[in-house]
Formats: sequence, C-alpha cells, structure tokens
Amino acid sequence: MKTGSIFVLSLFLFLSWLAPLAVICANVPTVLSLEEARRGDDDVLIIEVSHSSPSSSHYIDSVEVEIGEEVFTIEDLGEQSGTVFTVEHIIESSGTGIRVRAHCNLHGWSQWTQLSEETTDEDGGIPGFSYATILIGLTVYLMVTRIRKTS
Repeated sequence: MKTGSIFVLSLFLFLSWLAPLAVICANVPTVLSLEEARRGDDDVLIIEVSHSSPSSSHYIDSVEVEIGEEVFTIEDLGEQSGTVFTVEHIIESSGTGIRVRAHCNLHGWSQWTQLSEETTDEDGGIPGFSYATILIGLTVYLMVTRIRKTS
C-alpha cells in the first residue's frame, strides 16, 4: 500500500511540474524559414511562421523584418487559421543581413532568424524542459529508493 501511495504522489508531482512548462513553451512563435523570390519586378521575402493554438484572442500581431539597419514592421498578416502561415514582404535589396522575428499578442517575441539559417519549431520556445528532465530523474530516483526500502 505504501508503494502505491508513493507512486501516485510522485506521478502527481511530476505532472504538476511538467504541465506549466509545456504551456509556457508551446505558444512562443517561431520563424520556420525565410526565402527570397522574384514576383514580377519585385524581390519578395517569403516568411513562414509557426504558432500553436491561434484564435481570435491569441495570434501573431506583427512580424519585424530587419534589413541592415532598417526595421520594417508588418502588421497586416491576414488570416491565421492554421499553426503555420506565410507572410510576404517586398524588399528593395536582397542578400545578407536580413533578420526576422514574430510577435505573439500574449507571449511576446520569437528569436531572430537570419535569412541563411533554417530553424525548427523548437528554436523559438522558452527554454525550460531541462527542468522537466531534472524532475523526472528526481522522481524516478525517489521511487526506486522508496521501493528498495520497503522490500
């Protein structure tokens, strides 16, 4: 009976610590890719953004494009019905020195992404899962120790 109680308590502690970490990390936007394209006479920067659980009260409200020392803010982003959407921005000069980040109205800015680098959905999150790893290890250690003492 003691072993069962310890297991249930350990599981409860694990879940109570892990759940807030997952919520914090899940909603920070991520710039997945940047690509230059030619549309008629214009050079266009195609920006692919990922953001979980978009709704009418939780969405990307702006994207910043930094080219050299100039910063352009894009606020008319269109519909965000899915977790991944695309934004296009006409650029005057192409090449290096282009960085982009996205802003969630609830959770703030993503990390900057440069034109030449590709990111994954994990890069824009708030670090925190190392906490979960420590908690899992501690929980398993305590469970094994308690089981050995009762045996």
